[in-house]
Amino acid sequence: MPVVTSLGGYPTFNFHVSGFGGRLVTTPYVNDREDLDGCWRR
Repeated sequence: MPVVTSLGGYPTFNFHVSGFGGRLVTTPYVNDREDLDGCWRR
C-alpha cells in the first residue's frame, strides 16, 4: 500500500517511508497549499 503525501512535504517523513521500504506517492501543491483532495484521489 502506498503512502500519499504532498510533493515538498516534511522531508524526514518521506525519508522514513522510503527507508523502511514504503512506496511514496506525491501530489503537487495547489495555490501554495497541500492538495488534500488530490491526496485523497490518489
